[in-house]
Amino acid sequence: SSETVKIHVERLLQIPGAKLLFGGDELPGHTVPKPYGAMQPTAVFVPLKEITKGCDEPSPDHDRTTGLSNFHACTREVFAPFQVITEWEGDDDLDLVLKALEKMRNHLTAAVVSNDQLLLGRVLARTVNGTTYAGMRARTTGAP
Repeated sequence: SSETVKIHVERLLQIPGAKLLFGGDELPGHTVPKPYGAMQPTAVFVPLKEITKGCDEPSPDHDRTTGLSNFHACTREVFAPFQVITEWEGDDDLDLVLKALEKMRNHLTAAVVSNDQLLLGRVLARTVNGTTYAGMRARTTGAP
């Protein structure tokens, strides 16, 4: 529901350094039934070092929405036009990104968008996913 997504956005905005980039509101005047909801496309920026806090904790029940670590809150599957955005700078951050990717609950689809062949090799060698797209045109609709 829209209310569930709003609660999720508010949880993420409690993380130090997090900020709403766009969206966050229900679509005005929609006729979608309340249990399904209809949210504006929404993006929340969360600093990488904050995202990875709690990634070594066991995965919670899928339906749990409270008491989640930053990692489990940021990687929670939300059925809405919603995304968490972060940034990384250099090798130390790349290790954090790779750790976070490997700690995610599902490994269905991934994309590595880069023209840096060494980076592509490092990332692809250290991740396990179902379908993986790599290179400058490595865009998918469902990749983390």
